[in-house]
Amino acid sequence: MKTKWASCSSKKNITVNTLMKTLPDQLINYIIFHEISHLIKKKHTDKFWNLVSTKFPNHLKIEKDLLTYWLLFQSEYLTDQEC
Repeated sequence: MKTKWASCSSKKNITVNTLMKTLPDQLINYIIFHEISHLIKKKHTDKFWNLVSTKFPNHLKIEKDLLTYWLLFQSEYLTDQEC
């Protein structure tokens, strides 16, 4: 997996990026809950986000944090490739 932290397929298979193990526990817990929530609500609808917010009311901040980590990892990967 090269473009996401995790995903849930239409066959309800959850796949996680191996880089996820380097994240803080709270972010890992959020990602897993987010993907499990897709087993109940497939798309990122208001109902989906309401479900996520029951456990993570600060989900917008967490999403920003995940993007920050993603960009850091990507820039580190690109730097490693240049060496």
